[in-house]
Amino acid sequence: MDLVGSISENIIVEIIFESNDHSEILEKEKEFIRIYGRVDENTGTLVNRTSGGQGSSNYIASLETRQKISSSLKALKMTRSPETREKISIANSGKSKPSKLRPPKQPKKTLFGRKPTPESIQKRLISMKGYKHSEETKRKISESNKGKKVSEETRKKQSEWKRKPTSLETKLKLSLARIGKPGKIPSEATREKMRSSHLGKKASMETRAKMSKSRKGKVHSEESKRKIGEIVKDRWQRIKQQHNP
Repeated sequence: MDLVGSISENIIVEIIFESNDHSEILEKEKEFIRIYGRVDENTGTLVNRTSGGQGSSNYIASLETRQKISSSLKALKMTRSPETREKISIANSGKSKPSKLRPPKQPKKTLFGRKPTPESIQKRLISMKGYKHSEETKRKISESNKGKKVSEETRKKQSEWKRKPTSLETKLKLSLARIGKPGKIPSEATREKMRSSHLGKKASMETRAKMSKSRKGKVHSEESKRKIGEIVKDRWQRIKQQHNP
């Protein structure tokens, strides 16, 4: 806005239009200047020195200009009547003032255009409980994932997520959810695939040290000892059968 003379003069300011649309504001500025007229052209009472519409985007006022604006606003605030202040207060009540220096911060978006709330995530999990994919869907998912390579950054994130300690509340929920449900037993074909994938592989010294450290101080229950014993016996039986058919 380009004003006539010093803006520190006693100028009466009246708000007659408000909008967040910058282009609309510029059009309205030209319209109001045309209607009310300018002092320098002896056509009206407005102190503008242009016909409006130029705007002030990217304009940086000098220190002297900023000091003049500050002084004029302080003087204007002091000269406002209680009635005017009340009107301004009522007009601005409930309105959030957008920043003139930068656009308002946009909310974080997800793939579907909005960030899901914890409540919506919980509802989705409940609705998916007990749902099973069809064999055709499983096949399509398998084919779409074939040949995909996970980046090192993704692997690191997955590793950090798996190392995250499980809270006691979560452990209790998992324990209650498994009551009355038998554990998943892999088929013979799955066991063979798992065995073949590990043949010839040797853990690094760093991995061995981590495994050793994680097992230190652990005491197996009698039930766990019995199960481990049965697994070891079964493994030796299979080895004997392979060597002595």
